[in-house]
Amino acid sequence: MKSLTPDHITKYRRIMRMSKNCENISIEEMYKALEGFGVRREMLEKLHPSSETLYHLYSSIKKQNFKSEIVANT
Repeated sequence: MKSLTPDHITKYRRIMRMSKNCENISIEEMYKALEGFGVRREMLEKLHPSSETLYHLYSSIKKQNFKSEIVANT
């Protein structure tokens, strides 16, 4: 049996954190945020994304929107 490297452990922890965060946000909320950013729902649905993938896109857009708001307010 191979031993786990620190990279494996870090990746596992990141995946678990994403999974927990996904549970707090509905798929519908994520789709609404993505559509608000200009991503068409129909386009995404053709790709059959996992909830983790949707969460990753959602969180990236939320982070970008937050940064834009900070710049706009300075």
